[in-house]
Order: sequence, then structure tokens, then C-alpha cells
Amino acid sequence: YVDEKLEENDGCDHSLTFTREFLEKQKVDVEIVLDWIVNEGGGCDCEVLYNVEERFEE
Repeated sequence: YVDEKLEENDGCDHSLTFTREFLEKQKVDVEIVLDWIVNEGGGCDCEVLYNVEERFEE
């Protein structure tokens, strides 16, 4: 989802907008997950893909 949104919108705007949208659609506690994402090196949508995505697969 996040990678598709970044492609559609000419890349990262250095926010977590698309990550937040994805989490809201998954109906999870967004703030708890975002805190974890930031702690794992995901300060923006592109960093989520580069630094954190593989952690979701664990």
C-alpha cells in the first residue's frame, strides 16, 4: 500500500501520511504502531519501506 501510494504521488514528502492511512484501514491502534515504527527507524513513509517493512514479516 505505502509503496504504491509513494509511486502515485511522486515520492516521499517526509511524513508518515500513507503509513498512517494504511494502519487506519487495518483498524489497529495507530499511535502505538507508529511509535514502534519510528523507534525502528521509520521516520517517514520511505523509511518505513527501507528500514521497517521486513520487520512486519517477522
